[in-house]
Amino acid sequence: MFGSNGNDVFLCTSFIEVKSVLEDIFQRSYSASICPFYEIDIEYRLIYLNGECKLIYGKKAACGNWKNNLNQGAEIIDIVDEDTTNELLKISSKVIALFEREFISIDIIKLVTGEFMIIEINSNVVMMKYSNSSLERRKKAKEIYREAVLYIMNKKGEEPKVI
Repeated sequence: MFGSNGNDVFLCTSFIEVKSVLEDIFQRSYSASICPFYEIDIEYRLIYLNGECKLIYGKKAACGNWKNNLNQGAEIIDIVDEDTTNELLKISSKVIALFEREFISIDIIKLVTGEFMIIEINSNVVMMKYSNSSLERRKKAKEIYREAVLYIMNKKGEEPKVI
């Protein structure tokens, strides 16, 4: 998938580069996205189920890389700072109020200037790299996925089978 996991994401510094990259992308896809470049200190992912934040973790780009994708070598950062957590929850709660989705992830960046910005809202919640990074994280991801499946099944009136 184009743009997924940091693939086919480019940093262009001139119009000529933009034109060249777009020509290449449009040979393989019908769409592209262009946005300004921001110097990111850390990227945060918040996982929500039914309006409740179930997980927050950070992603820090690998040395020499500007992409905060785990598939591109970014490091997972556990969030323990209460002020950061509160700020992320304050920002993400506005998103939750706007979108009627039971299970989503929200990506928020903290710029090197200290400013926070929402960069993605995903209806496809993926925690593969996160869950593969440690047994504790795998257990946490499994709990969240299990709870999401049971919630959706109960909402549809189906009798869940607990495994």
